Amino acid sequence: MKKKTSILLMLCTVLALICVVPQAQAAVKLSKKTLVVTKGKTATLKVNGTKKKAVWSSSNKKIATVTQKGVVSGKKAGTAKITAKIGKKKYTCAVTVTPKVTYNTYKHKYFTASIPKGWKVEIGLMGTNPLLVDLVSYGIRVYDPKNTDRCVYLCLNAVCVKSEAAHERQVLYYNWGMGSKSLADAPVVSEAKTKTFFKAMESFYGMQSFSVSKNLGKAVSGGDILLANAKSKASGKKVQGIFTAYVSPETTGDFVSIYSIVIERARSSEFAYYQPILDHVLSSIKFTKAFQDDRAAAWEDAMGTAAEAQANGDAISSMIMKAWNKQMQ
Repeated sequence: MKKKTSILLMLCTVLALICVVPQAQAAVKLSKKTLVVTKGKTATLKVNGTKKKAVWSSSNKKIATVTQKGVVSGKKAGTAKITAKIGKKKYTCAVTVTPKVTYNTYKHKYFTASIPKGWKVEIGLMGTNPLLVDLVSYGIRVYDPKNTDRCVYLCLNAVCVKSEAAHERQVLYYNWGMGSKSLADAPVVSEAKTKTFFKAMESFYGMQSFSVSKNLGKAVSGGDILLANAKSKASGKKVQGIFTAYVSPETTGDFVSIYSIVIERARSSEFAYYQPILDHVLSSIKFTKAFQDDRAAAWEDAMGTAAEAQANGDAISSMIMKAWNKQMQ
């Protein structure tokens, strides 16, 4: 009997100790670290993990305001920090206010896209270069005709030469009537690096003085996601953008292949608030079954299926947005 009583007392003591052990509280944080709001629209932020009242404020009320209930209003295109202060602790959210945009559906035999009203679409980024017009190397450019620095490029494949010696050979072949002007004009990409490709191709993409400011990580294709700056050849203005491409380390003769080329670009002064619009366009590009069938017939074994290209494009868009959001925090 005494043994049973002792056991019961011990169990009660253990249970009592368990009951008084403080439970870990949920971390106090904002519902979002980054937020995109269209000019004239609102979105609500919340402080999770506490019932204490927060004092809300905006770093730039001309761009975005916030009520004491956490309702954020987009006032003007730009960026601002929204802060919730609880006691001595501050919690911030990076807010991007985008211009008002009406999107239209663009339909083509080979793809559909959601593009801002008034923007145009070009197919074959190098209209004079047959390497980028066929179904294997398919290229799409979406741009604002009122400001061509605002643009999205998507190209499935490009071919460059691997060295100056290879370039000289291709020029000779062309002069002898044995090669093509496209290959003779192809730029030299001497190392399998994303930044090397875009530096070599800067003129092709209407830029000068291309320089990388930050590597944001890896795309699903294997290429780097680069935040970079340049000078626009069209406007003479400084531009900023996100660039990614996978440069194959394997060469075929004189040539090197580049896959999954993506550019989102605008003038430096507005890129922060145009990037969500550009990424919307990129993520909206969907290849049709006709494209998949015709591309498979055009080059069935060379680069995988069009479905794989679509999956790559979707994943790259998602990874770009995640990398950009992290950059903005």
